[in-house]
Amino acid sequence: MRIGSVFGIVNVLLGAAVALAMTALSAAAFDTNARAAWVYDVATGTVLLEKNADQPIPPASMSKLMTVYMLFEALHEGRITKDTQFPVSSKAKAMQGSTMFLDERDRPTVEELIKGIIVLSGNDACVVVAEGLAGTEEAFAREATARAKALGLTETHLTNASGWPDPQHRMSTHDLGVLAQHLITDFPELYKNFAIKEYAFDNRAPANRHNRNPILGLGIGADGLKTGHTEEAGYGLVGSAVQDGRRVIFVLSGLGSEKARAEESERIVNWAFRQFTMAVDTHIFRVSNRTGIAPGKNVLEVERKLIRFVPKEYLLDAHHWLILHGRYVCKARKPQCGSCRIEDLCEYKHKTSDD
Repeated sequence: MRIGSVFGIVNVLLGAAVALAMTALSAAAFDTNARAAWVYDVATGTVLLEKNADQPIPPASMSKLMTVYMLFEALHEGRITKDTQFPVSSKAKAMQGSTMFLDERDRPTVEELIKGIIVLSGNDACVVVAEGLAGTEEAFAREATARAKALGLTETHLTNASGWPDPQHRMSTHDLGVLAQHLITDFPELYKNFAIKEYAFDNRAPANRHNRNPILGLGIGADGLKTGHTEEAGYGLVGSAVQDGRRVIFVLSGLGSEKARAEESERIVNWAFRQFTMAVDTHIFRVSNRTGIAPGKNVLEVERKLIRFVPKEYLLDAHHWLILHGRYVCKARKPQCGSCRIEDLCEYKHKTSDD
């Protein structure tokens, strides 16, 4: 169907709903308290929210996602296995902040290090991985920065593997979101590690066994990814959630407290799923296929096309109007084509009269 016809149908159906749509748009606007943010609907490839999204910021531990990506890639390429053991250097042992409490006598496996980074946010684990993969942390940072550029992360420059404060260590919220999508799509089996809620490595620090991701376990479909916090960066989170087959990825940075991060993360997930919802019932499915506005073999395919073609500000009203049009005009057994306001734009081959 021609794009012009699609917009013609939308405009006719929604002409009487413009005022309502503008009211809905105003109500739907989201004003985040984060200093920088990026929210993305994966199914439609739509950026739902951007706030200072391309500004390089201190990513804190959220940049550990790049270290995890490099580790996942080495596993995927067969350069290492989950049972591969890495030595622990004095530099790794000396790392402060969040740690696995490793010492030089340890030989942690790759599987243990994955959990140690994702669940425990171990700075020492990051150094062990960096040295194990590249010889030195400095060499690893250069390799990780180059790999980030190849992945399309344009505002990323890494100087270490852990996100330890450094004025040259920077990523944007947009970059972090793109990286999250790569982790999800490039390594779907390994990505499941991000949903682990606790990990007590050798029972060395039982109080530090819990995943800091505040949205895991809230019942909103969250399954990853990584928190971050330093005095300069504030509190941040790269998160993702799935509801009814639809995935949303979001990045928040610069919040004032753990509580603010938890509340804002839950709020933004709930908002994101409300924004892009076009539940396709039998009426919408029929109208979309008959008119050619969004033909599809199943409801998900139709939904994705509708979301792609219908202007964002009209989505809520489009849903109601398409249902009403299918219920009272474009009926299943005897469509009333003669009184249909979009008959001239409709591509249905078996049009009827109203007699």
